[in-house]
Amino acid sequence: MTFSARNLLFACLMTFVVGCSVATGSRTPEPLESQLPPTATTPALESTSFTATPFESTTADLARTPPYLSLATLETGPEATAQAGSMWTLVTDLHRRGILNNAQGKYQALQPFEASWAQIDYYDFLPTGHSPGDFVLRADVQWESASERANFWNSGCGFVFRMNARGDHYLVFLGLDGNLYLYRKLDQVISRLGSGSYREEIRVSGSSQITLAVEGQWMTVFVNGEQVYRQSDDTFSAGLLGYALASGTNKDFGTRCEMTNVELWEIGPP
Repeated sequence: MTFSARNLLFACLMTFVVGCSVATGSRTPEPLESQLPPTATTPALESTSFTATPFESTTADLARTPPYLSLATLETGPEATAQAGSMWTLVTDLHRRGILNNAQGKYQALQPFEASWAQIDYYDFLPTGHSPGDFVLRADVQWESASERANFWNSGCGFVFRMNARGDHYLVFLGLDGNLYLYRKLDQVISRLGSGSYREEIRVSGSSQITLAVEGQWMTVFVNGEQVYRQSDDTFSAGLLGYALASGTNKDFGTRCEMTNVELWEIGPP
């Protein structure tokens, strides 16, 4: 299925592949800025559509095919109970350190996610079915790029969060260039709020653990247990949470992301 384009910037086929298919529709792609960077039970993911966004200010629609996506079965039992205990330990530690003002809330294990996509300097997302305001999110992330010359600052895996009905949102992802990036999309304008280094070298493939703590206007990101970035912004207070994939190349499969052990602690009354 294709859609007519206006102000066409990039066009490519996009295919998400995991295990079993979920029907999806299509939304407006979103571009990233093509510039060098600065020196436990939950419902299944429900997605009626994807959003691919270029990393620059645009309202362009792209010709594209419907993506295909599937989700692994969520495991429950003793292991999930142990994960909940581990997450509680993390949340109480963040509270003790002053990162969080409130540690109360509820735990949910989210569906694992895996996707690959080739559309240079664009990102896409898949809703998780959750819309938390204040929360702690933790996931083990693996990535791979099909190109050794990709725009690594626009390649990576992460999350969109606090997305409203207009599609405005925050985006955070682990860039393959070794930096963590935080963006904000507001009124069709995408702005980089900041970045922080989590390693010194580019890795075409690799893995890390990301933890995102969001409370009030504060957003704090940890990689492998180390705080790499903290930002204050009060533009959005709650909204949709989704998996995000940023593709910095058109080669072959583009960028591949896999997220496992995905845990959400929604802050609030337990």
